Amino acid sequence: FFQAQGVQTAGGIAWAGPGGHGQFRSLCYTDPATRAERLLCQNRYLADLDRETALLYYRAFASSGPRSRARLRETRGRFIDRLERCEGVDCVEDAYDDRISEIGRVWSRR
Repeated sequence: FFQAQGVQTAGGIAWAGPGGHGQFRSLCYTDPATRAERLLCQNRYLADLDRETALLYYRAFASSGPRSRARLRETRGRFIDRLERCEGVDCVEDAYDDRISEIGRVWSRR
């Protein structure tokens, strides 16, 4: 897991946010709280997907209007719920792939 300036996304990746430095540091040295967090800490590809999703989310959020921002927040909650139900790598990967596509759809309608 990665953190920067205290802004956290679904899988533990944190991003400095618009205007921030975007520096990440690993939080996997702590005890991951959820099964999805443990999977992310054990699998570099999943951690990269989490980081990519966080970056995309904040880019979309920063350049969207109020309606799209509300939609991004709403769909984020459903994504987190889905992610927390995952028991394996394939499920987590599918959840992130779907989330990336979902952010893209919302962003294109801004």
